[in-house]
Amino acid sequence: MNPSLPVCTTKTCVGLLIAVLSARITQANELEYPIIQGYGGAARVSRAVETPQSGAKVFVECTSSCEVNAGGKGLDRASRLLNLFGLYDKTAQDVEIVVVLHGEAPRCALSDQAYSSRFGTSGNPNLPLINLLQAARVNVFVCGQALHYKQFAETEVA
Repeated sequence: MNPSLPVCTTKTCVGLLIAVLSARITQANELEYPIIQGYGGAARVSRAVETPQSGAKVFVECTSSCEVNAGGKGLDRASRLLNLFGLYDKTAQDVEIVVVLHGEAPRCALSDQAYSSRFGTSGNPNLPLINLLQAARVNVFVCGQALHYKQFAETEVA
């Protein structure tokens, strides 16, 4: 046992866990959406070592299913990145973001009709976010090989 490290009693560990969870809950309540409203909230970090810089180029790879509010992270990451730029007084024009949907992710770009017929929903819940991202100059690409592999027709993409 390293004597320089403090020993954590059960009471202390529970207290630390509560403090950490409280900090996470507090952060969740402080999310801001300056560029993409309702998606990809970003938290202001007062002592950030690096902040967004104009002229940045970012590639976001989406390989898993990216349904909104279902744990998909690729489209949400692109939204959060844009919102992070907005927190630091930058605009969508200050960053170039490319999102590529492959693997399981191409389903997220299907038209409302194709998505509904394949997954029994009333439309594709991802399209509003994709439209907002594209309106903010994010280039969203769907991998043709993944479309073929997943047996989606090119004409089914929105």
